[in-house]
Amino acid sequence: MSPPTLFRLDGALVAADLSPAPLILGLRRHLDHDPLVSVLVQIGDRQPDDRQRTYVLLVGCAGCAHERCAVGCRAEALRRTLRAAGGKDATLSLVRKGLAARPYRRGYVLRPTATASVLDGAALHPWPEARLTQGWRSAARGVLTLSATLVLGSAGPDPRTHLAALGWRAWPCPLLPTMGLRAALGRDPLALVARTRWRGDPALLLPLELPIRAVENEEVAR
Repeated sequence: MSPPTLFRLDGALVAADLSPAPLILGLRRHLDHDPLVSVLVQIGDRQPDDRQRTYVLLVGCAGCAHERCAVGCRAEALRRTLRAAGGKDATLSLVRKGLAARPYRRGYVLRPTATASVLDGAALHPWPEARLTQGWRSAARGVLTLSATLVLGSAGPDPRTHLAALGWRAWPCPLLPTMGLRAALGRDPLALVARTRWRGDPALLLPLELPIRAVENEEVAR
């Protein structure tokens, strides 16, 4: 099997704009064959419409590097899934050098409770620097397992209170350079702690811009 490759998702993708049925169907078909890692990064010093960027880590093909995917390529299949769900301009761009280093200082393992809601860009709004990673895998009889990790900069609130309102628990853990990416694929001991059963449908971590008023208040606070 080829090593997993990091792709950036572009095309103004917002969860609320996508039809859930074709997206869920496509993600489940993907998970029948391979794991899928979804990554959402928030960088507070960018313009509001570019503060959040979303990535996927998956096994592509040799043609991905030249944008000439082979038949059966997982990246091309995900691209078609996004477009079928309503992301007509959806693109997956190969990230050749990986994610840039950011000033993260805190690390957490996340686990959903029975009332957990699907996470999206709103979950990261309280922190200027944040990276949320979810790793999806398919187990027996269609059961999904999920591992989730969160890394943060020094500014911003304790995530345990904020995420509790969304039905998630957060436990502090050592901050590792590759935290979340390797762990989500089961190649790090952290995966054994983070992985848990998910009773709902799979999802991608997609951006959600900060409300204009919240951005204005943030600028005043600075």
